[in-house]
Amino acid sequence: MRLSGVPTFIRGENRLIRVASKPWQVLLSAAAVIAVVVVAAALADLGSILVNGWVLATVLVLSLVVGYVAIAVGLGPITVFTVRWFLQTLWRGGSGMLHVLPLLLVAVTFFFMTAETWQSIGRLKGLPLVLSSLLLVGVAVAFLVRRGSTDVEELGRFADTEAVREALPAELRPAGSLRYTTPALSWGERLNLTVISVLGKVFVAAVVGLAIFVFFVVFGLFTITAQVAGAWSAGEPDIWWQFTMAGHGYALTAEHLRVSAFLGVFSALYFIVSSASDRDLAKSLSSAAEDHVRSCLAVRAVYRGSR
Repeated sequence: MRLSGVPTFIRGENRLIRVASKPWQVLLSAAAVIAVVVVAAALADLGSILVNGWVLATVLVLSLVVGYVAIAVGLGPITVFTVRWFLQTLWRGGSGMLHVLPLLLVAVTFFFMTAETWQSIGRLKGLPLVLSSLLLVGVAVAFLVRRGSTDVEELGRFADTEAVREALPAELRPAGSLRYTTPALSWGERLNLTVISVLGKVFVAAVVGLAIFVFFVVFGLFTITAQVAGAWSAGEPDIWWQFTMAGHGYALTAEHLRVSAFLGVFSALYFIVSSASDRDLAKSLSSAAEDHVRSCLAVRAVYRGSR
């Protein structure tokens, strides 16, 4: 079950005593949460707040709670399985991604070449930058979680014994009759299956967003000079790196990176929405994960029926 990304299907795996026996894993997960909080605070220019004792204590307690939940849900095995699924998706569904990328570039390039984008996003920094990014990410994740929860409910319904037999892996299908039962999913099991259906799509969308970000960093380096960046952003540009080649000056500014990053996150969100409406793309991204989730639910039904 752990190798299949559903450790919560093992009875007692997410109980308090079982999780408490893995202190190093909980502490490691809590450390990862603290690292994310510190980076977000640094980006938002709020690092000084963490020096406050009460704030620091609250962050530590919440990070331990999140670390416990991550281990109880089995986030480690889920992530390992999802990475393997993600690589398989890239191999099978790469044509779908390549079909969407040019359309995204055509639509998003218009926003990249407008002064309004540079004046708003390019000058954005600190807490507004973090909050706007979290808003886009939150909308995307909420959309995926809602669809993922609905899919889990539908995949867990089996019409009869033959439906269960067909959903079982070939090596686990019994020759004779089988007994099965489908008790209600616990919160851990439901969350486990939802994460499986959501996390893979998030990885694919993140790769699309990263590709868009890299493209506009390179494209802007070739086409947008420091003078143009200053004129579009209505202020003195924050130059990070500049050089001259063949008599032409090239400059990489902070405004340039902010605009590219925002368009990358926006493109990832657009990809998630379009993958839900495009049947071919949705099938290439979801069919393997849905088959795996239904197979796991069938194994769970037979396992519970045998007990």
